[in-house]
Amino acid sequence: MRKIFGIILLILMMTWRAYAGDISVTAEVDRNQVQLGEALNLTIRVNGTQNMATPQLPAIDGFDMQGVNSSQNFSFVNGKTDSSIAFNYSLLAKKTGTLQIPAFTLDLNGKQYATTAIPVTVQNAPVVNNTATAAASTASAQPQAAMKLEDRIFVRPEIPNGEHFLNEAIPLKITLYVNDLPVRDIQKPQIEAPGFKLGDFAPTRQSQEVINGLRFDTVEFNTVVYPTRAGTLTLGPMQIAFQILTRRQANRPPGFDNSFFSDDFFNQFFNGYDSHPANAAIKPVQLNIAALPDKAPAGFKGAVGKYEFKAQVSPAAVKVGDPITLKMQVSGDGDVTAVELPVPQESVDFKVYEPQIKFENGIKRLEQVLIPKTENVKATPAFSFGYFNPATKQYETITQGPFPLTVSKSDQNSNFKMIAAAPGSGASVPIEVKDELGEDIIFLKENPGRLSPIGAELSGLDFVLVMILEIVLWAAGIFYIRYQRRLSTDSAFARKLRAPLRARQGLQKAKLLLSQAKDKEFYDVLFQTLQEYLVGKFHLPAGAMNAAEVGAALGKVKEAPAILDDIQRVWDHCEQARYASTLLSGQDRQESFERLAKIIDRLERLDP
Repeated sequence: MRKIFGIILLILMMTWRAYAGDISVTAEVDRNQVQLGEALNLTIRVNGTQNMATPQLPAIDGFDMQGVNSSQNFSFVNGKTDSSIAFNYSLLAKKTGTLQIPAFTLDLNGKQYATTAIPVTVQNAPVVNNTATAAASTASAQPQAAMKLEDRIFVRPEIPNGEHFLNEAIPLKITLYVNDLPVRDIQKPQIEAPGFKLGDFAPTRQSQEVINGLRFDTVEFNTVVYPTRAGTLTLGPMQIAFQILTRRQANRPPGFDNSFFSDDFFNQFFNGYDSHPANAAIKPVQLNIAALPDKAPAGFKGAVGKYEFKAQVSPAAVKVGDPITLKMQVSGDGDVTAVELPVPQESVDFKVYEPQIKFENGIKRLEQVLIPKTENVKATPAFSFGYFNPATKQYETITQGPFPLTVSKSDQNSNFKMIAAAPGSGASVPIEVKDELGEDIIFLKENPGRLSPIGAELSGLDFVLVMILEIVLWAAGIFYIRYQRRLSTDSAFARKLRAPLRARQGLQKAKLLLSQAKDKEFYDVLFQTLQEYLVGKFHLPAGAMNAAEVGAALGKVKEAPAILDDIQRVWDHCEQARYASTLLSGQDRQESFERLAKIIDRLERLDP
């Protein structure tokens, strides 16, 4: 037994040594030529083992690592064991030129394994695969100056120079510049702002700007920041996140070798693009925030900016115990939501109630009820609103009132009045309560008498019609409940049902952009409408449509080739608009719009 065990152990050791000795490491890329802002796949394959952690690669000059995944392979053929593990890295090209993916060294079982360096050429201009843009494609192949991704997409902040004060509203504009890159899903700027209160972003503005001879599409974000403490404060860093679309290598759908499903168009349209997360960052900026001067006026409660303050009372002639309504409002370029209005307090002359305060459309409003206690009251007190004006660097005060009043004695027989909130408004209004009992008091009956239905009784025919109506309403209710339940549980049914409605909305928007001659926006909407319609119509995953699924959905429909040809033509024009919009005419845009409408109309008629 010892000899047998020793032989087995020796065989295992020899096998392990042979297995360890067969380890090899290679590195390869899916292509050696990409465009700026496009991604390539780097694969590091380790043959002879499967038990290893993901290699942590160093930073690669000119590339940004987007992610990594791994896959394993094991086979046993003719008594020979073969195993391997592959690590796939997605690398986003960030600058042009002839770059190099360096050699990497991996440490496996105490032994060093090295890969070889891989040259990669990154071009500046996009590669357009379309016969109508052959001239643009040829021009892009010419030698160009080196350019980084940061030169094609970047962010610039704008903030007023000069002295700023505590609680001052400081306008901040952040602009994203994009030069001929397919960018989607642009997010609002993320700002690290310790010591600042951030306001809401206004609706974005889009335009174009020429910088150093290059035309950039711009997206402008506007907001305000309010410093909450004095001193030297750091605003930022700031960044805007987005997705960059990159062309994916065409792969023939598995199981379909005929020319109909292996057409390059399907590979480009259904599996043509990947999205890669990226962001454009801005370095922090420093602001010197000055404290407010001393000796603030009595009405000052921290408001900084330029404001308007108004107040009024009504009615001006009342009796003792009658309500008077005081209304105030303040607006300006400061933080209106945080300002405090001069609320009157209880006094020997007036009884006051809790104010109602609202904020809407940049205006803060106050409404409060005052009740004079004596006929000796001749006027309301004055109401003063104080603020610090950064432009003049001085405190300023706006005073409203005092407002004259005519107060007379109350009638001894007058009804009692109480103050309550008006239904639905929140404002206080007087409610009059009568002193004497009247007809509104109904006493209980000791003997209710004979009870009988009010009105005429139903005839036999009327009763049958009412019952039929109830059954119809009951059936309609059941159908509606089941319909709503299916909408919430059957996603395929819901998406298919909503697809034509959203497509019509997309066509209306595209038609409006067509009339306004907004070419790029028009083709963006056209592409999005076509994609969302096909996804909803055939219940396909948005990011992984393929020709096999669309072909299977259409089946053997006689009109399928014509429909697919129209889809290809619309897609070609969308591609040209992205990379060479100047080659498209108004007739091309009109043709694309009409083709998309025809595609949707045909598919709705066929209802495959």
